[in-house]
Amino acid sequence: NSIPVTTIDQVAAELHLVRVDFIKADVKGATERLLRGGSGVIKRDHPRLAFSTEEPVDDAPSIARLATEIQPAYRTQCGPCLLDGREIYTDVMFFR
Repeated sequence: NSIPVTTIDQVAAELHLVRVDFIKADVKGATERLLRGGSGVIKRDHPRLAFSTEEPVDDAPSIARLATEIQPAYRTQCGPCLLDGREIYTDVMFFR
């Protein structure tokens, strides 16, 4: 099976969105790809971001670095943490 995918930048263009204020995503390890596919909107609109990052495949430091490379004005805040045996994962990352 194949699943059609698109980017935030493409959706915003197709819908002629003047502004994007908030992006919330739970994409199971694809957060960095989401950021790259939304970099135009993120640079232009500086929307607030909320990403679910509880999956072990999500690398919170890499996500934070990429978000602030795209939009240097972002400040990162982590939500609650999850404990999985001996590992600690951030549950949600917020960017303002």
